[in-house]
Amino acid sequence: MKIIFRAHWFRYIIVGILLTGFGLLALQPYPTILAQGMGWSEPVMLSTNTISSWFSDVAVDADGRAYVVWNSGRVSGGETLDLLMYSAWDGQRWLEPNDVILTAKGGYTIRPALAVDASRTLHLTYRGGTVVYYAQAPSDRASTASSWTTTRRLSGTGNAYYSDVAVDSNGGIHVVWNEAVADEQHEKVLWIGTISGTTRYNGTEWQNYSPLGWLGNRQVYAMLEDEEGVQWFGTDRGVFRYDGGTWQSFSTRDGLASDRVYAIAQDWDGVLWFGTDQGASCYDQSARADKWKTYTATDGLAGNEIRAIAVDREGVLWFGTDSGVSRYDGRKWHTYTVQDRLADDRVSAIAVGQETRMWFGTQNGVSYFDGAVWTNYTIEDGLADNQVHDVLVDRRQGGVWFGTEGGLSYYDGQKWVTYTTKDGLADNIVLALALDTDRVLWVGTPSGLCRYDGKRWTIYTTQDGLVDNHVQAIVEDKVVNAICPNCADIFYRRSTDGGAHWSAPVNLSNSYAGSVKPQIRVDERGGVHVVWEEGEDWYAGAGYPVSSMYIYSPDNGKTWTTPVVFTSPHGAPQQITMGIGHQGELIVIWRLPNDNRLYYQRSMDNGVSWTEPQTIPGVLAKEWEPMSLDSCDAATDSSGNVHLLVLGRLSELEKELSLLHLVWDGTTWSSPTRVFMSTDPPEWPRVAIGGGNKLFVTWFTRDEAHIKDSERGRYKVWAAGCQLSSPAQTPMPLPTRTPFPTNTPAIKHTPTATPFATLPPDIGGLPDGLYTEADDVLQLLWAVAPIGALLLLIVTIKLGWLRKLMHLILTRLGWF
Repeated sequence: MKIIFRAHWFRYIIVGILLTGFGLLALQPYPTILAQGMGWSEPVMLSTNTISSWFSDVAVDADGRAYVVWNSGRVSGGETLDLLMYSAWDGQRWLEPNDVILTAKGGYTIRPALAVDASRTLHLTYRGGTVVYYAQAPSDRASTASSWTTTRRLSGTGNAYYSDVAVDSNGGIHVVWNEAVADEQHEKVLWIGTISGTTRYNGTEWQNYSPLGWLGNRQVYAMLEDEEGVQWFGTDRGVFRYDGGTWQSFSTRDGLASDRVYAIAQDWDGVLWFGTDQGASCYDQSARADKWKTYTATDGLAGNEIRAIAVDREGVLWFGTDSGVSRYDGRKWHTYTVQDRLADDRVSAIAVGQETRMWFGTQNGVSYFDGAVWTNYTIEDGLADNQVHDVLVDRRQGGVWFGTEGGLSYYDGQKWVTYTTKDGLADNIVLALALDTDRVLWVGTPSGLCRYDGKRWTIYTTQDGLVDNHVQAIVEDKVVNAICPNCADIFYRRSTDGGAHWSAPVNLSNSYAGSVKPQIRVDERGGVHVVWEEGEDWYAGAGYPVSSMYIYSPDNGKTWTTPVVFTSPHGAPQQITMGIGHQGELIVIWRLPNDNRLYYQRSMDNGVSWTEPQTIPGVLAKEWEPMSLDSCDAATDSSGNVHLLVLGRLSELEKELSLLHLVWDGTTWSSPTRVFMSTDPPEWPRVAIGGGNKLFVTWFTRDEAHIKDSERGRYKVWAAGCQLSSPAQTPMPLPTRTPFPTNTPAIKHTPTATPFATLPPDIGGLPDGLYTEADDVLQLLWAVAPIGALLLLIVTIKLGWLRKLMHLILTRLGWF
């Protein structure tokens, strides 16, 4: 019996060890092995030791090792700690996640971006509070907080949000981010209309606007900024509207009386009026139907050729025609001609004076009307010339400026003063006048633009940046950021010495429509490519989708081309990404808010020309709402194939969203492959390829019940890998790593960054649940746990209830 008991005891011990082992395996995170061939590995949840994690990014080195960073946080001592988490694939398993940088306190979204260079150094950008920072670490020690360098501040004093980073073949670091300079006024902006298009001038930079040829080689006769800050242009080819991001044209096909538009005004109801050579057309943007209406001489106008329109202080409209002046109060018309003491029936300019007084510039002098009596002024009174092209009332001083065929005249109510080329004018023919908010006078002539500050004249011509010297319209842009007030622009900086020193920030977008979600790529020739979205700024809570943009630098970030605007007649392209394929082919992928199809366009000349948009077959993009701030991503393998990771469905019958993988081989798109599908929708995929053929992707999921509540939601970060069939690239010999200096002088206007590698002493110890190097003791406890369980089993084996349980289990197994 003694021998039999020992045999039973041995069986009990074996079963106990097996049960204990299976229990520990169930509790321990299971590492996923990288799948071979084109199959994807089983997705692995990386964020195993934090409650909520999101917005991850991935980098892969030449040996195929993957590195992932993401946003997490923890509440400790009543404060929210914003933590940057890190994990890595070492070729066999994913390392235990660790918090490597305390980015800030307060619950700010970190939005990290990651890249790795040939020396296996990791380059990181992230958002700490409202600032974009840069840091780096050697990849073999990046899991420890102390290995990350002192952070460097890259953004300015405004609110920064999204960033992206890329490294070129020479180790140069390229960073883009978006930043809004709130609480600061934008510079003063002028629009200058010429006979060859329009120019935008902000005091330092000249920008000639002709996106998609909208205003190229068009005569601009009139300009207006409406009450919403949108710019309107009257040209010899219709009316053009510009909201800061997109252009829209109107012609006779839409309801305009004629495509030759000489004058623009907006009435008190917000209706826009356009003076043409075939009558006056009004455009009511708020009307559901019949937005356009035209008035001609048969309706009561003095004449059909309208050169000027003005709205007086009582909301009455005045029209200057080739046959007199017409007044329209919304119900009836009244016309004034030379028979009423008007100086001439050919009226070219109208200006509203004090109270109900009106000024009219004609081909034979100036007429002043106080509502009852007409008074005329000519050369005999002091006017420079009787042919008057423009009239401007200085409402603060009460004086009036007159642009004539023979100079510029000013009348203060008592005396006349005239300015000509002898005083500093570019030309004696004055066609346009404007007075800006700083009370600087701007004068348009056939020989250039003139600026007069009351003391000195300055002349600007095509040599300074004007599109043409023949200036015939000027308007100040008083609501510079019409679409998206306090929204962001895209900025760029680079470092050629391993991050020690950085170039000055360059504003790449400068559109005032709100620029978000930049992505940057560097090609084999040192060209830098950037794409981003225009219009809707989720962080600022303003704007609306407008377009997507692309810009290129041929010389490693030193100079940049004019941005290319991607538009569609069916909506605003958004959620853009870019890949660089065979022979430098550029391919951009985007979608429309009101359309679940994906579109792509290609360019073989670095963005100078693009193919027409085409749809990607076999995939339906995710719904635009409730999270329109999503994105897709692309990377290129050693064969030049572009790999696209996007969220969507394979058919309309599918309920859950999937993470899908497609490949562009330079000719066609592959069928989409499902990487991941879950009831908790995936979001924000990021992809990288290392060694030419090792692809990794990361994303996060959030439960729909807390789609906008990261503190209570189960937000989890995931990763998966795929071995591609493309040839492997031989890893380059490891270069000698340049030590990152610890005391580099701060860049001008850039505060010294605060190191966040270790937790400040005021936190009072480590937050609950954080993984640190000290937690390696837990790994040891896991290792000896089976031995402890065995000893516990031996001690308790003689207990009757346990022996009965074990006997029952062994009997069921057939061991007895």
